[in-house]
Amino acid sequence: MSTSPFVTILELAEHLRVSESTLRTWIRTERIPKNLYIHVGKTYRYDLEAITEALRGGKGTKKVAPSWQEEVATMDDDEPTVVLENLDEDF
Repeated sequence: MSTSPFVTILELAEHLRVSESTLRTWIRTERIPKNLYIHVGKTYRYDLEAITEALRGGKGTKKVAPSWQEEVATMDDDEPTVVLENLDEDF
């Protein structure tokens, strides 16, 4: 794995133990926020630490989680809210 905080999609997928296809879905649906990766031309690089923190629901990040670890609750305003449970500490 690279020592740079910015990694390729393959390195990110290996780190998170998910497929590249899953990551592309998370990016397209903004489960991984746009401010956590850079895009120049055809090159994409992902901030490994920030994405890991965001998926854990870290402070100052949009709370997101892999679909197998989330429950979606509906608040009074009918906006979905992600409730994080059972996150593994070994990301």
